Amino acid sequence: MRRAPGLLVIAGALAVLGMPAAASAAFPGENGRIAFKWFELREDELALDPSVVKHSIDVARPGGQGGRSLRFCEEVGGQPGSGDCSIEYLSPAWSPDGRRLAFDAGTRLAVMRSDGTGFRLLPQVTANDGEPAWSPDGRRLVLTGPPPSGGRNDLHVLSLATGEPYRLTSDGGRSPAWSSRNRIAFTKGGAMDRPGTGATYTIRPGGGGLRLLVRRASDPSWSPGGTRLVVVRPKRRLTSLWVVRADGSGLRRMVTPGADDPERPCWSPDGRQIAYTGFGGTLVAQRLRDRRIREVVRGASGAEYSFAASSPDWQPLPRR
Repeated sequence: MRRAPGLLVIAGALAVLGMPAAASAAFPGENGRIAFKWFELREDELALDPSVVKHSIDVARPGGQGGRSLRFCEEVGGQPGSGDCSIEYLSPAWSPDGRRLAFDAGTRLAVMRSDGTGFRLLPQVTANDGEPAWSPDGRRLVLTGPPPSGGRNDLHVLSLATGEPYRLTSDGGRSPAWSSRNRIAFTKGGAMDRPGTGATYTIRPGGGGLRLLVRRASDPSWSPGGTRLVVVRPKRRLTSLWVVRADGSGLRRMVTPGADDPERPCWSPDGRQIAYTGFGGTLVAQRLRDRRIREVVRGASGAEYSFAASSPDWQPLPRR
């Protein structure tokens, strides 16, 4: 569901956590900044001052330093204020060289440089393009969108050079992630607003080779070497993160001291950390070796405010 410009958001951070999630693949390199969708709501409990709502694509270093918005919309009293409120700000995805960032800008995808300049909308493939993920050569994007007759989203591949797309699946697909070994993981079935539902599959970029990887798992993210994935699975009424090999073997649960209900995982380019968000919209980066947690940005909510991060993706930088 899309938010129309000027609509006053009253659901706070919970609305953000129910939005489409970006699955991702970490491409090999040094660890750069983490990009994420940011939501901010400030309102006067006595309604003496107009509410302020901000949607943006933000970046920050893993320890939280250097945080800033690359592009944003700020609404005051339900009306566009500053920034660009003609688009949405969802599902950021770094290119393999870390120089560009694709994101869901509404019914179309957009691409901009790593500093937020050079913004451009891409050709529209479906009635509602979303959830971009880059090919390892940086020349194509896999995305999701509904068929002309409506219904569940399918996967489509778009050439950035020609603007020509082709449909990859015809029986459903969401949360795609394209590995450095040229394999696309995605979720089929389940509900987009219920992490851990559905099943995780992989497929070749040209179609064919469909393989069921993990049942009852969603939002896959590839390791930089393309040999493992982290997925979200249900845990009673909450969620948990699990790591699995690319062939579906070796499934094991991660201990996540950064959140009891982790979602939207992404691997670091050096393969040593996984970032994820918790229910309250706090984004953390966790080392796999010793489970050490670093807070990237804190989510919070109260009577007059809500802040939340979602859909992180980790920038790869050239190795020195």
